Amino acid sequence: MDERVTIKGIGNGLVVSFKSTIWKDMQSDLIERIESNTSFFNKARIALEVGDATIKAAEMGKLREMLSKKEIILWAVLSTSDTTINSAQLLGIQTQLGLKMGKSKENSSTSFDGEAAVWVERTLRAGYRIETRSHVILMGDLNPGAEIVSGGSVFIWGKACGAIHAGADGDRSAKVYALDMKPTQLRIADITAAPFAGKIKNQPEVACIDGDQVKIYSWSSRKHF
Repeated sequence: MDERVTIKGIGNGLVVSFKSTIWKDMQSDLIERIESNTSFFNKARIALEVGDATIKAAEMGKLREMLSKKEIILWAVLSTSDTTINSAQLLGIQTQLGLKMGKSKENSSTSFDGEAAVWVERTLRAGYRIETRSHVILMGDLNPGAEIVSGGSVFIWGKACGAIHAGADGDRSAKVYALDMKPTQLRIADITAAPFAGKIKNQPEVACIDGDQVKIYSWSSRKHF
């Protein structure tokens, strides 16, 4: 049987690969496969293997919205195209599958499992939005008009001047780190921080929930890490 879509189950979800190398055909083949077996794909997390297909952020975002309406999460896009990889990163979509490390024969207090994070190495300008259930590491500035929505913590190696929502799935232990903390809006879980008008200090800071408020502390205050 000549399958246009191949599906492989892994621990974190489903990996979908395609016979076609044309993005338009890939989309139609995927939707056709989903609609032919809706119960199988219900609330699934999928990673797409698209080879060297070039996909723009708008095209990828449109597919993600279509899948979201069907209660399917576009978890990752695996590609050899720089354009496609950049598109995925802008949308907060993973571009590689996590490697599962083998268990050590001996338990060690000096080793621990890491957590998934989306890495973005660029400045996010107005109109750009990252939305993911993972942590977010931004190596660049978050400009006014740009937004990060993360299920975990947010780490910004630059100026945080846009909107940030950490712990968006309700995680009150999430934190926001930034070299210069001046967001237009800052929210952790269900709590929104007070306005940042008049803030003068330009220093690395961390925001976290303390009591029932979002508070900002100097990065050097190690007890908040």
